[in-house]
Amino acid sequence: TRYSCINNEDFLKLLEEIKEQDWCYSSEEHELGVHALAVPIYNPKGKVIAALNIVSPTMRTTKEYLIQQILPLLQETARELRNVI
Repeated sequence: TRYSCINNEDFLKLLEEIKEQDWCYSSEEHELGVHALAVPIYNPKGKVIAALNIVSPTMRTTKEYLIQQILPLLQETARELRNVI
């Protein structure tokens, strides 16, 4: 979409930021009118093996809501899954 990061250097910087904060938010990069939040799922050895995410219409939720209300729930669920794997 017009919001997608298409510059290689900018994309690599974005990936580094995501790695540092340990979660990712994207808005209308994959599909217009949709934003998403994702967290990694680690195995007991600390290796990322999957991701847990939520996708929502931009008309129904805000970025702030996803980050303030949903991100902690995703992170807690990912921590719980680490103990199951």
